[in-house]
Amino acid sequence: MRVRIAYIKSGYMKYFSKKVNTKVLNLDFSYSKLFFVDLQNLEKCTRLEELNLSNNLLSSIKLQPLAECSNLKKINLKNNQLKSVNLQPLAECTNLERLDLSHNSQYSVDLHPLSKCKSLRELDLSDNPLTSVYLWPLTKCNNLNELFLSNNMLSSVDMQPLAKCYSLEWIALSKNKLTSVDLQPLEGCSNIEVLFLHDNKLPSIELEPLAKCTKLRGLSLNTNMLTSIDLQPLVECTNLEWLYLGENKLSSIDLQPLANCIKLNELDLNNNKLTNIDLQPLAECTKLRGLSLNCNMLTSIDLQPLAECTDLIWLYLGENKLSSVDLQPLANHTSLKRLNLSNNKLANIDLQPLKESRNLEKISLDNNKLITLDLNSLYGFSKLRDFKLDDNVKIEWREKRYNRRKIPEGLTKYEEKIRETIKKRRIQNAPV
Repeated sequence: MRVRIAYIKSGYMKYFSKKVNTKVLNLDFSYSKLFFVDLQNLEKCTRLEELNLSNNLLSSIKLQPLAECSNLKKINLKNNQLKSVNLQPLAECTNLERLDLSHNSQYSVDLHPLSKCKSLRELDLSDNPLTSVYLWPLTKCNNLNELFLSNNMLSSVDMQPLAKCYSLEWIALSKNKLTSVDLQPLEGCSNIEVLFLHDNKLPSIELEPLAKCTKLRGLSLNTNMLTSIDLQPLVECTNLEWLYLGENKLSSIDLQPLANCIKLNELDLNNNKLTNIDLQPLAECTKLRGLSLNCNMLTSIDLQPLAECTDLIWLYLGENKLSSVDLQPLANHTSLKRLNLSNNKLANIDLQPLKESRNLEKISLDNNKLITLDLNSLYGFSKLRDFKLDDNVKIEWREKRYNRRKIPEGLTKYEEKIRETIKKRRIQNAPV
């Protein structure tokens, strides 16, 4: 049996017939520069389980021959130029588990044929220009685990059809034009682990329906228009690992509900309008690896609650209005790699608490009001590659001798200042 295929080679159209064993289980034509494929003879491949036509140049495709492939489990058509696909033939593919139509040019899609695909586990419609999507055919897909609708042009989406999709684990609705979203239908979907809603236009969101989603690991709401958010519903989400709320319009936030989220390892609150924040609820989040508070309006911050968060890798406090920061709570943070305190109003800062943080790779202190800075605690920091500091800052270096091998790579641009410091000290201490 042969499948007729058209592909492009050196700018010319080529045709050939691909011989296929009728007993084949897996057909992979991905990355073949195909712009045409005739699947007619696949109706004889009744054992076929997987068909991969991803990453080609297909602008259309007729799936009718697949109606005879009742054992088909996976169809991958992502990254083509498909403007519309008639899914009706898939109504006979009752064993279908995965359908990927992402990264195409579809303005609409009719999901009704999928109502008979009760084994469907993953549906990916992301990266299309879809302006609407009708999800009601999925009500009978009780085994649905993952639904991807990111990077479309959806202004609204009705989640009610998902109310009985109790197996749902991943939902992606990011990078759309959503102005509102009702999560109430997800109240019974207790298996949800990840919910992506970032890069939309949400002015508010009610998280109460997630209160029973105790398996929730990640919630992404960054780059919206949120002015406030109540995290109380997350108090029982003890498996929460990351929470992204950056690039919104939050002027205040109560982190107390996160006190029970002891597995939390990333919290992003950058680019909001926070004037103050109490980090005390994070004291129990000892697995915290990253905290971002860049680009807010903080005038002060107490890092003491982070004293036991010794797994912390990055701490971003740049572009605020901080006049002082006590780094003493970071004294035992040997895993710390990146510290950002740039664009604040710091007149002085003691780096001594960082003397054990020898994994530091980047420190940003530029655009502050520092006059002098003692760098002795960074002596011998071999991994420090990037150190940003205002040029007008006077550097203090108390080592008796200049040893270039002990100068961190990130400090080499201040090498001359260090030399001058040592030279002046020698002159001052010279016997009269």
